[in-house]
This record gives sequence, structure tokens and C-alpha cells, in this order.
Amino acid sequence: MNIKKITKESLLFIIALVLAFICASCGNEAEVESTNDNGQSAFVSDGNSWQRDFGKDLGEKDFLPDDVVADIALESARESVKDGESTSYIYSKMGDNDMFTHKIEFRLKDNELIYYHYKNYTFEPTDEYTLIDKDQAQKMVEEFAKEYIYEGDKLEFVNDGESQVSSISDPGKVETWHAEGDNGEYLIVVDLENGYIPYYSSPEDK
Repeated sequence: MNIKKITKESLLFIIALVLAFICASCGNEAEVESTNDNGQSAFVSDGNSWQRDFGKDLGEKDFLPDDVVADIALESARESVKDGESTSYIYSKMGDNDMFTHKIEFRLKDNELIYYHYKNYTFEPTDEYTLIDKDQAQKMVEEFAKEYIYEGDKLEFVNDGESQVSSISDPGKVETWHAEGDNGEYLIVVDLENGYIPYYSSPEDK
């Protein structure tokens, strides 16, 4: 009788241990799953450096024309302005008169992109640029957002004639797509005539 009692108690103890182990395993799986959401853009999560890789990546993903990327020195962006929590960087090419030919400006906050602008002053492309329609531009905007904005794939960008970036917009040629996020408005500008993205700003840059 005593042996049977000990065996029964041991069995119950073993069952309790097994259940505890299963619960602990479930908890660990949940913990691992949550760490996949690291609060970073796909660009950063892939191990890229904004200073070292951003300019080249714009060209490789066709957000900027190849000849632009080839002409501007893209080895490493230099820091230009530090303003509170954000830092601005620049890739640039100077002409014979010590004036900018063209440049890429971008701004980071907490190692995430909050502003980007490609400015062309006197650069003459060697390649013929590609005219794109609004459907192609929509796809380009969505790919840009997915790559460089944290949870950018959840933003719904639209081109409805509103929220245009007036300083560079030109109806039918250069137009703005905008999306409302939790913190405010995101803007991405597409040059339809030349098939690239010259501008992006986030609520963090306001």
C-alpha cells in the first residue's frame, strides 16, 4: 500500500513538472516572437549603415537614377548639422566653381530616417531617364516606405492632389503621396517624368 501511494504521488509530481515545462516553453516562444518587432526599419534591421550604405541603396533599389548615384561620392555621408535629437548628413558633388552640382541630404533621429531630399542644381544626366505613370509611382512609394520607414508597409499612401510639397511639386510631373500615421503625416514625392523619388519627410521632422 505504501509503495502504491508513493508511486501515485510521484506520478502526479511528474505530471506537474511536465505541465510547468510546457507553460514555460510557451512563454519563451511568445518572448522570442515579440523580440522580432525591434522598432527598426527594414534597412536598419538588415544591418545597413545610413552613412555608409544609404546613398548606394537608393540607387540599387531604383529610387534614384544610376548616373546620379555614380556621380556623387557615396563612400560615406558627412555629418552637416546636429539639431537636438536629430542629425543631418549629406552626400554631395561640387563643381569647378565650388558650388554644388547636386546633393543628397538626409536626417536621422534615433537611427531612423525622418527626412530625405535629393537636390539637383546643374547636374546633367548621361542616361535617359524613365517616364513612369501613377500606378508605377504608387508601387515605388510603397517599396520606399517598406524599406526605410518602421512599419512603413502599414501606411496607406495616396495621391489625391492634397498635401503637395509646394516647393517642388509640379502637377502631372512631380507629385506627392501622403499617408496618415499615428504621429502625423508622411510625405513622399515622385518625379514622374524621370522615374525617381527626390523627397521624403516624416512627422518627426515637423
